[in-house]
Amino acid sequence: MEEKPGITSATFLKIGVGARATGMGEAACAVADDANAIYWNPAGLGFFEEKQVSAMYNILFEDIKHGFVGYTHPFKSCTLGGAINYLDTGEMEKTTRADDLAGYITYARRLGGKLSLGVNLKYIQQRIEEEKATCYGADLGILYKPFKLRLGLAVQNIGTKLKFIEEGYSLPLNIKAGAAYPFRNFL
Repeated sequence: MEEKPGITSATFLKIGVGARATGMGEAACAVADDANAIYWNPAGLGFFEEKQVSAMYNILFEDIKHGFVGYTHPFKSCTLGGAINYLDTGEMEKTTRADDLAGYITYARRLGGKLSLGVNLKYIQQRIEEEKATCYGADLGILYKPFKLRLGLAVQNIGTKLKFIEEGYSLPLNIKAGAAYPFRNFL
């Protein structure tokens, strides 16, 4: 199959989650300190000491609904998490319905006191009318916290192609880096 530049699928994976992170212009790679870290940078979970739950629901334009639910559970040597991220486009003129779903399983581990690594394994499904496509993906993250400074790096949506009928479409690869320093304990 011939590659077509600029064609990706599962673009709903680029819609940010959580009011705080989206309110900061989605600059949350280095400030991944709540259950939404599953989405922004899975390495953030390595610093968790308590269980956390996050849920959000957005009604966007034209009856489009977006939701995210995440749960994290720290253990002695690691933190595990899980999440569901979905988009429902509602009724569309030329199709019956379209919806997207991603399920996440997250593993993060702190290495020493200042460094954490994390990985998401994802099951991704898209449905348009009667056609359904599925694939698998992964996110990788690193978070380093020397003193109050936080440095983060995440690579999102590494994975197989979503294949509708005969055509395969790549996931929207996203690489991000960030730095954060809490002035007056804002973070």
